[in-house]
Amino acid sequence: MLARVLQTTVAALPVDTPLLKKFTAVFVGDSTTVLLPDECAAEFSGCGGTSNSGKAALKIQVVWNLCTGSLTRLLIEPGRSSDAKSPALEATPPVGSLSIWDLGYFCLKRFQAWTAQGAFWIARWQPGTVVLDPDGRPWDLRARLRQHLWEGPLDIAVLLGSEQRVPSRLIALRAPQEVAARRRHKAYEKAQKSGRTPTAEHLEWCNWTLFVTNCPPSLLTWQEVVVLYRSRWQIELLFKLWKSNNQLAAHAENKSVNRQMAEFWTKLIGVIVQHWLLLTTTWLDHRRSLMRAAGVLHDWLTLLMDALDDRDRLSDKLTRMQAAIAAIARINIRKKKPSWFQLLLNPQLLEFIY
Repeated sequence: MLARVLQTTVAALPVDTPLLKKFTAVFVGDSTTVLLPDECAAEFSGCGGTSNSGKAALKIQVVWNLCTGSLTRLLIEPGRSSDAKSPALEATPPVGSLSIWDLGYFCLKRFQAWTAQGAFWIARWQPGTVVLDPDGRPWDLRARLRQHLWEGPLDIAVLLGSEQRVPSRLIALRAPQEVAARRRHKAYEKAQKSGRTPTAEHLEWCNWTLFVTNCPPSLLTWQEVVVLYRSRWQIELLFKLWKSNNQLAAHAENKSVNRQMAEFWTKLIGVIVQHWLLLTTTWLDHRRSLMRAAGVLHDWLTLLMDALDDRDRLSDKLTRMQAAIAAIARINIRKKKPSWFQLLLNPQLLEFIY
């Protein structure tokens, strides 16, 4: 049943956002893990150990187009599968599209292939990645950053990788003191769990936020690069909606394994159908909150179910639900720490870097 649901692609009209309209599509991708009963380990092996994924777990890989809202890919994999090797990234994105993934998917060969096919990408710089100047000479990135004393970012052309030499643009921003201190604190906490102390080099990197992209300055300003990369957070909010609001990862341990798995697949089908409904009722509103909209949808479920056998009644219920969502599920405009939709509309509002 899930496979049949995934054969249907529901998308809204592209949002009228100048920054997103620079690309044919804007894809954000990531995965989320769901723990399963130990009896499922043969099919869905977890990582166990300190990763806290248990003996059995599955991973949901999602690729989301932020222009139309469509879920372009949704794959189910064993929990111990590597993100970097996931089939979710096998297909080359369309010409003129933009792809944004976190460091777990960083791969220079992939970036090189995407660039050759006319697709754009933005990523965080992976520590340890070789950086060369445009003529191919090795570059001491830390030394170069120490020399950067003026205000504003370091925004330069580089080559990435000693073998691939991927033509890229590196944007380095000095992190605010409180952000750098928070990063160093986390570095100490993580190292202490393994009985180590963080290296001086690692602590120095905490002072900087570095992005790499093949988007030229003529296409995106440095602020636009940062805002678009931060759009990746939207998929984290989508997973939060599925797992917190819809209890996708919750299991009743007093039920049989077959019953628990049947309920999981049913919930997953449910959140996909929920996503379709949210697209058709909220997507064109820049100030939408999918979390709040899902709350309104929950209140309307009984009315929608009663109208499933009558297309006209169902259309009327959806129209009325859309009006209710528009009145309730809106994000307020903030003067401090602007919301994502405010930054998309005006990247100049960007004030801080995480």
